[in-house]
Amino acid sequence: MPHTPHDIPFQLPLADFLRTLEEEGFDLSFANRMRVQRVLQTLGKEYLDRPDELAQILAPVIAHSPGQQERFYELFGEYMGRLRRKYRTQTRPEEQKRQELIQQVLEPKPWVYWYDVLAIVIGLLFGAIAG
Repeated sequence: MPHTPHDIPFQLPLADFLRTLEEEGFDLSFANRMRVQRVLQTLGKEYLDRPDELAQILAPVIAHSPGQQERFYELFGEYMGRLRRKYRTQTRPEEQKRQELIQQVLEPKPWVYWYDVLAIVIGLLFGAIAG
């Protein structure tokens, strides 16, 4: 039974990119879209954090000539750049502040060690006085 886009577990916001490819004259027939979906379903998760390698896998499926492949890589690079900019601008200032606060809390503080030294000295003094 063939897969439809709704029952494919891997999701990447490629709809805009595929639309751009169509506008640029790439043949994105139903069969080609299904090939893209199959590639994403089987290999997509492995390459999600390596978009350049993902582009190398998708290019031969969509682009069938050297000129088309070159244009595909250009468009894919532009698309990923837009996604990165969109993600950066969507990061809320509150989230950034929260991350900075977490970083400050987790950072080692030299003055905290003085409390340990002071506690040891006080313990030794009480031990010497009591003993």
